[in-house]
Amino acid sequence: MIRLIFASFILCVSLVAVEPDELPALGFAPPAKAAPVAAAAEAQTQREADLRTQALTEATKPVSETSKLPSEEKKVTPAVGESQDLSLRWTERDALPPRLAADLVTRSAPAIRPIAADYRLKAGDLVRVVAWGGQAVNERIPVAPNGDLAVPGFGLVPVAGATASEAQARVLELVRSHFKQGGAVVAVEQPAAQAVTVVGEVAKPGYLVLPPGGTVLEALAAAGGVLPRGSLRAIRIAAGGEPTSVDLYRVAVDGDAGVLAPLPAGALVFVPLAGPQVQVFGAVRRMSGIELKSGESLAEALRLAGGLSADADPAAIRLLREGAGGQELSQLASAALAGLPAADGDRLLVSLR
Repeated sequence: MIRLIFASFILCVSLVAVEPDELPALGFAPPAKAAPVAAAAEAQTQREADLRTQALTEATKPVSETSKLPSEEKKVTPAVGESQDLSLRWTERDALPPRLAADLVTRSAPAIRPIAADYRLKAGDLVRVVAWGGQAVNERIPVAPNGDLAVPGFGLVPVAGATASEAQARVLELVRSHFKQGGAVVAVEQPAAQAVTVVGEVAKPGYLVLPPGGTVLEALAAAGGVLPRGSLRAIRIAAGGEPTSVDLYRVAVDGDAGVLAPLPAGALVFVPLAGPQVQVFGAVRRMSGIELKSGESLAEALRLAGGLSADADPAAIRLLREGAGGQELSQLASAALAGLPAADGDRLLVSLR
């Protein structure tokens, strides 16, 4: 045992005296040489500098008049002065700008409105009738389906299509036919609920009941909103006569609230598929998804997006369009957009000066 311990001690002393280069000859692997920390940091710094130089070179490359990108390409190199984030926003489908006028629908909710003095009575309306003359009446009476108002103790009065004051005059005439010193007061307490049907490109098509005076916006909101593929500019309303068309851009862009008249009872609201949709990004007053009507040009899309901002470069507008061979990227001046019809899926990026 003592001899074994002594032999191990001699071996350890011998190894300490051996140079690292002599270890392989003895059957031992030499220790790995660690790279100096300073050298590794310098190499990393150089790699980062090379990457920055490469990115700057790519960003400053001019765009050819009609350069082509492979169909799977999803990222367009931004021009000088544009942020990388902006380049991603205008090419990624999950980060498109909001559709113009879509918030008119999403922010609408059925509302209770005051009853206008010129409101015309219809079947189902609840009317407060106070009459006296021989007997007293103070009741809430519905207008019958045939348009008559049944005044207890006095008889029937046709009131459909009449205002409250006109209905009051008719009830007073009926009361005084029984008692000359009689009197009457008529007031509309609760107009009948408004039933409409909404179909087409909406989330929840079907039969809906709106508060009196409900508009097309409230009908669309009650139907769950317009789908991304649905039109906001060619909504059709049919109510027994000639169908009418509603363009919500007249409200959002021109401030014309005349298109938001109350829907007739029993109206059918139809939302068709949208026309060509163009995404407008960059140096414009209102980055938006724009729906265009058939035949309208890209200049109209730029106008509906509020036009160029003060710091825009009118000579540097990029158009990304799906072509037969993939995505085509062109650089245009704003004046050229007037003669260029829009195609569904077009994307415009307006550069800064």
